[in-house]
Amino acid sequence: MRAQLTEGQHGYATMVHCRHRNPSVPGTLYTTRNMIDDTAIHEIDICRFLLDEEITTVRVDTPRRSSNAPQGLQDPLVLVANTASGVRIDDEINVNIKFGYAIECELVMESGTVRLADQDHTILRDIEGDRHAICRSHIDRFHDAFNAEVQQWIRAVERGEHAGSTSWDGYAATCVVDAPSNRWSTRAAKWPCR
Repeated sequence: MRAQLTEGQHGYATMVHCRHRNPSVPGTLYTTRNMIDDTAIHEIDICRFLLDEEITTVRVDTPRRSSNAPQGLQDPLVLVANTASGVRIDDEINVNIKFGYAIECELVMESGTVRLADQDHTILRDIEGDRHAICRSHIDRFHDAFNAEVQQWIRAVERGEHAGSTSWDGYAATCVVDAPSNRWSTRAAKWPCR
């Protein structure tokens, strides 16, 4: 996705649509704040990497609460952010959707879009239509990516180099997570890490 953007054939980025859906979370251990700290943090990281710029404002919207959500959990949430150049990011965080684990990302550019590939490895086609198995966890969905990441880190250690995120990446993501100040409202929070 990033290669498509940096290549420039379709212009610059205007929007990123993310969806982070889990079948369920432990109700007594998982809070609304965890939906940002432990779930949306992944999209915050990837959007900073994908767009190669900082997030400058962020808000959290609260749509109609799902009946699947445990007592006291506002689920789903929508994180809406803007970057320094004005790219709009929306991230649906839905952690009790029941049907499976689904991670989606679509980058909208001026004259084209690119989407993260779906989770299917095989597709069954029969009288019922086209279908594939739905992942049940992040291990199912990102097994190959996790292995590639670990191998890259091992090769970097062997060469005495650094691979992966920096302390600034961790700091910047934490600032975005903390921006709404535990208030799940439509209020926009200004970037606190300048």
